[in-house]
Amino acid sequence: MTKGIIISVSLLVLAIAVYVGKQWFPMCNDMELPGIQYQLGKGNETVSKPVVIRLEGKMKRSLLGRQHFEGRIEVSSEELSVPKHSRTLRLVFDDSRAIIDYRYFSDGQLGSYQYGTIYIDKDMNKFTILRFSEETASYKGEKNIGWSGENGIVISDPAATREEAVKLSNEITYPLFKRNFFE
Repeated sequence: MTKGIIISVSLLVLAIAVYVGKQWFPMCNDMELPGIQYQLGKGNETVSKPVVIRLEGKMKRSLLGRQHFEGRIEVSSEELSVPKHSRTLRLVFDDSRAIIDYRYFSDGQLGSYQYGTIYIDKDMNKFTILRFSEETASYKGEKNIGWSGENGIVISDPAATREEAVKLSNEITYPLFKRNFFE
């Protein structure tokens, strides 16, 4: 009987150690992933292209369970207007979403470039990015960044087709929007 208790306690301690290790110790995410970039809106139903998303960094959870990513996120065929030495991100996810905001110092000036909002699943292995675009505001002619469900650009991974990408975007964002937002 004592032997059975020792084995049970040992298995319980092992299970807790595995759980804690998966939750709070960083997972190395150095990989290249195939995804799809597509555009929303009427007349854009066929606008999509394959992209490769390169992740270099570590994803972890805090002791309170919040997801964190520190590293680089690069999308093929896109050149950022951020100095190469300043492309390391520190993302803290709130409700499985974070703003991809590059902060940098260049030519004596502090700068910021917001790429978009990233949404991840609870297992941190699927994601959707709503990519911001520059638009000219009609009231002053100033450039603003933003995203619109009418014609916004979306990047989803893993996906091989637009249909898979749309389905994944809806799956990941449904808990926040409470509806299937993407078509």
